[in-house]
Amino acid sequence: LIVNFFTKPDFPELWSRRAILPLLVAGILFSFGVQMSGGPETMTAKILADLTRVLMNVVRLITYYAPIGFFGFFASLVATHGADFVSNYARAIIVYYVVSFAYMFVFFPIYARFGGGKGGAKVMFQHLLRPAAVSFGTCSSVATIPTNMEVSEKTGISKDVTEIVLPMGATMHMDGSAMGAIIKVAFLFGMFGLPFGTGKAIIAIVVALILALAGTGLYRYMQKSEQEKVQTQLARIQQQKPDAAQLKALEDLAAGTPERLQPAVNAVLVQSALAQGKFEVAAAAYGRIARDAADKPLGFAALLGQAGSLCNAGKYDEGITLLQSAIAKAPVNARGQINLMLAEAAARAGKYDLSAKTFDELAGGREGSEADYYRQRAADVRELEKQAKAEAAKPAEEKK
Repeated sequence: LIVNFFTKPDFPELWSRRAILPLLVAGILFSFGVQMSGGPETMTAKILADLTRVLMNVVRLITYYAPIGFFGFFASLVATHGADFVSNYARAIIVYYVVSFAYMFVFFPIYARFGGGKGGAKVMFQHLLRPAAVSFGTCSSVATIPTNMEVSEKTGISKDVTEIVLPMGATMHMDGSAMGAIIKVAFLFGMFGLPFGTGKAIIAIVVALILALAGTGLYRYMQKSEQEKVQTQLARIQQQKPDAAQLKALEDLAAGTPERLQPAVNAVLVQSALAQGKFEVAAAAYGRIARDAADKPLGFAALLGQAGSLCNAGKYDEGITLLQSAIAKAPVNARGQINLMLAEAAARAGKYDLSAKTFDELAGGREGSEADYYRQRAADVRELEKQAKAEAAKPAEEKK
């Protein structure tokens, strides 16, 4: 838990919004490397300084329009849930702001007194309005960092201090998040008519504090624990004999697994089902992968696998429909292979006209021996169609 609070196992995870503190740790180490290599005079330092100015301006632009999105989202909630939502939310938000202002006027001056000495509270209140307005409009401590940095410099705080303390405070000192979480829990309990007594309130407070102070590390720890548990169960099931019991165990595991891990379990289920010739089970598992990864290459590959499994299971109409829908979504360089699958599936399903037409389209976009092959396949399919029609025209006695 402690390690995950300060680090990430893979470098790309540092760029997640859940990894602000690990990113700061990595940034500090990187800055030491820059300083040891020549400090501000190095090309790296100049590029970083320029990027910092650009990013600060980008965040500033976003904060200008963030209130519009916030109030638009609230308007949508009101339109969806009606007047009860407004009245319940209004009561909760009044309590929240009363507590927040009380906290601000009681504890903020104490913090300012410790940090700035005598007169620190006065300076704080003189410069408080602007960052408070930005934080109110964006509902984000991270989005308020640029404004806080500018205002902190005006109060006389060292730039070296603000550049370290403010990003860390936005991640670690989330007292507003803790109070907001309690209000949201109380609001939901009230909206659904559930009792919210002292015992539940204490539990909610403890959970909110833990999440506010150690949310990133705890989240990563829980994710890792869940993944290890699923991997252990998968390994145990894969050691079983490939039979109906193994398929049932994999289906049960997939149903009870967190959504982000379901594609991995369903992939193992596909392998086992195909090995046992259970094509309908494989098609269902492929379908779940395609649904969970709909906007990813994995989802598209699973869609094709589902179509192929349906055809192998004898459900040609469903398989052909999936293949036809996949052609429109496929990259241009993959459409030829999908059309080939469609042509062969249509031929096996007795849809000779569709099959021959698709083979002709494949031949039209190619040259040489490949085009000749597709033309020959179209001719073969048409010959099969003639034979099928002739067979259907025979009297019943001759068919026997």
